Amino acid sequence: MRVVVEAVAKHCRVSRREMMSWHRDQYLVETRHLAFILIRILYNRSTPEIGIFFRDRDHTTVMHGLRKYEQTVKYLKQHGLHHPLDQLIEVTIFLMRTEAAINGRQFPKLPRG
Repeated sequence: MRVVVEAVAKHCRVSRREMMSWHRDQYLVETRHLAFILIRILYNRSTPEIGIFFRDRDHTTVMHGLRKYEQTVKYLKQHGLHHPLDQLIEVTIFLMRTEAAINGRQFPKLPRG
C-alpha cells in the first residue's frame, strides 16, 4: 500500500507526510480519497484495513472517500469526460510490479472490474 501512497502523493504534488496527516485541507482530502480507491482496487483491502493504514482513521471516513470518488466518476461519465485515475492506476501497477521484482516476490493478481 505504501507504493500507492507514494505514487498518489507524487502525482498530486504533496508529500507522503502531508497525505498521511490529519489536516483537512481540500486538496489533501481529495488526495487521500484517490489513494483510498486505488488501494481498494489494487489490493482489494477492506475499509477498516485502509483506515488503519491511514493512521487509524475510521472506516466510515474511507467509505465516504470511496462514495465521493464514485459520484465524481458518475458525473464525469454523464458529461462525456474521463477520469485521470486510469493513467495513475497504470503507473501504480508498474511501480508495484517493479517493487515486487526487486524484492523477489510475485506480483499479486488484481481483481477484475
